Amino acid sequence: MSEVPIPPSANQHFWESDLPDLLEARLTDPDFSAEARFDYLVLDEAQDLLARPRLWDCLTRFLAGGVARGAFALFGDFENQVLTDREPLVKSLADLEIAANPVKWKLAENCRNYRIVGETAVKLAGLGTRVYSDYMRSGSSIANYDVRFYGSEAQQSEEIVRLLREFKANGYMPSEITILSFRADSQSAAARISNEEFALKPVRNSFSATGFASIHAFKGMENKVIILTDVDLADHAFERSLFYTGMTRATESVRVLCNNQSKAILLSWISGT
Repeated sequence: MSEVPIPPSANQHFWESDLPDLLEARLTDPDFSAEARFDYLVLDEAQDLLARPRLWDCLTRFLAGGVARGAFALFGDFENQVLTDREPLVKSLADLEIAANPVKWKLAENCRNYRIVGETAVKLAGLGTRVYSDYMRSGSSIANYDVRFYGSEAQQSEEIVRLLREFKANGYMPSEITILSFRADSQSAAARISNEEFALKPVRNSFSATGFASIHAFKGMENKVIILTDVDLADHAFERSLFYTGMTRATESVRVLCNNQSKAILLSWISGT
């Protein structure tokens, strides 16, 4: 809408610094500001924008009436799916409360996952037992969740292909399976797989194929089957948040592929020890 050109390989600095600079410059044009203004803002994954105050400020400057007098609805998980710095998010929420005093509603029911997936995600994230008041979906079994371990990248690739064959045999379409990595796309196991039987493509281009992405990039989306790969645990606090976000993308089944070197840590999280 702003006609700001996006570089082919836009990095984090562009999105969080250069882009706000360019948007602020465009908003000084009264004609553009009037033409681009919108009457109602509906924002999902709001925690991601509120944690980036400059982008949040730019967005609300397009809103008629701004934060104080504008009409908006924000949806997000401000407790368990914060994959950015929490401090600016907390400040933005406090400022929003002062400026607009919005009506708030906390959704405590898990509407997407089977119980076994949701409860395992909560355990792996170390969130305790009081995250959900209930699960809206029923009918799960131990077949909806499993962890497998690998000793090398080659073994992980073989395990991914094996899982894809298993889900195909169980009647799943390729597009109903998504492979999510703890790493960036370029470093993920799925990006390195060359297999004529399964055409793996980045999620944004997957269409009828099995897509792959980082957990970060898939936040806010879902699929029937999620395969979590490249689980190599080092930064424990952050990776526990990744587990929660990645596992809860699944509407049916989850498979986790974990490096043998992280086996003890993962098993201790599952057991709660």
